[in-house]
Amino acid sequence: MIQFCVKNYFSDIWFLVKYEDDENMRVLGQDEIHHIFEGEDDEIEAGDIVKAIWLPNGQYYDAKVLQKGSEFHFFTSIYL
Repeated sequence: MIQFCVKNYFSDIWFLVKYEDDENMRVLGQDEIHHIFEGEDDEIEAGDIVKAIWLPNGQYYDAKVLQKGSEFHFFTSIYL
């Protein structure tokens, strides 16, 4: 058996959010969160309260942005 380790890299902006109602945390993309009030054009930063999609039902809920990033690295092992 031969093992290969593949490094995957994404450069899209991501946000770690914590939902206000149940305190679950998720990493979401830029298109999955938005400001609570329509028309706000400020850039979303850590500490902001936003509307974040909950993927199981597709509804948006209040969440706090805990962290924002623009790089994401992970490793995948492939066995042959």
